[in-house]
Amino acid sequence: MSTSTFPSASTSSSSSSLTSSSASSRMEGPTTTNASSLTATTMKVATSPAAAATGGDAVCDCPLRRHNVRVIGTGKTTLLLSHGFGTNQKIWDGVLAHLDLQHTFRVVLWDLMGAFSTTPASYDFQRYASLFSHADDLLEVLDELAVDGAVCVGHSVSGMVTLLASLEKPSAFTRLLLLGSSPRYLNEPSSGYIGGFNPGDLDQIFLAVRENYIAWVSGFAPLMVGRAISSREVREFSETMLQVRPDIALSTLRTAFQADYRHLLGRVSCPVTVLCTESDAAVPVQVSQYLRDAIPGACMELLPTQGHLPHLTHPAVVAQAIQRHAAAPH
Repeated sequence: MSTSTFPSASTSSSSSSLTSSSASSRMEGPTTTNASSLTATTMKVATSPAAAATGGDAVCDCPLRRHNVRVIGTGKTTLLLSHGFGTNQKIWDGVLAHLDLQHTFRVVLWDLMGAFSTTPASYDFQRYASLFSHADDLLEVLDELAVDGAVCVGHSVSGMVTLLASLEKPSAFTRLLLLGSSPRYLNEPSSGYIGGFNPGDLDQIFLAVRENYIAWVSGFAPLMVGRAISSREVREFSETMLQVRPDIALSTLRTAFQADYRHLLGRVSCPVTVLCTESDAAVPVQVSQYLRDAIPGACMELLPTQGHLPHLTHPAVVAQAIQRHAAAPH
């Protein structure tokens, strides 16, 4: 087993509760090996002149460095793990501890642009107003690694990022696992679609983030995790969210919450498994059922857990689901 680490480009249950104070329009709609025991080796990646001149703060032109890409394990199946809002690739550490990284999986980890571990200078607000740009980043990373045919797990917003990437390059993926993902967060009374939020809910969220990001995080974190504010998991999630620059956090939330990708679901040709928990304050079970029904041939598994971050609270459960579905016929 081995860990290939690409040097970092960085120097360093109601919707109303979410407001608590404690680039491209191409196809877009309306607005069991313990990972810690692995030996790490560093793969050298050329540093851009601009980054070298500024100590690494400038925009990096190497996607593997820009997204802090790591490749772990020596298994035959390439497994890409893509994190959601307010976290980075470290959120998967618990899951990695329950995966067979010697014989089964070769894991690719990356940080989406805007994660606290990426360089803020690389975050283009206009470009990342569309999840298609994150999808392009993902495909660029896979191309750099010469990966063709990966099982990809996308949590929350990353579920749609991986789905959009599969539309652009279906051959890059053998299966998508969408964990707590949504194509549309807004309710639509005219069609009966249940997304979980009303427009006023989102307005209140955006206002709360702008006015007092720290206070908003203190209410948002326990609601998403589904545990007491004093729990280790809530503290961990809060700490990572507070490392995100508030304006980037607001931009990411707007991009995710205001998008609508329902019209693209019927075009997905890659096998898809929808994973959801029994109770998720951000993504109601009805949304996961909608994904299952709208994506051709998709299946759905209801995990015996609660909360929006089961890979943080119940990593063994998520790892077992990944192993089951990664081995399913394509």
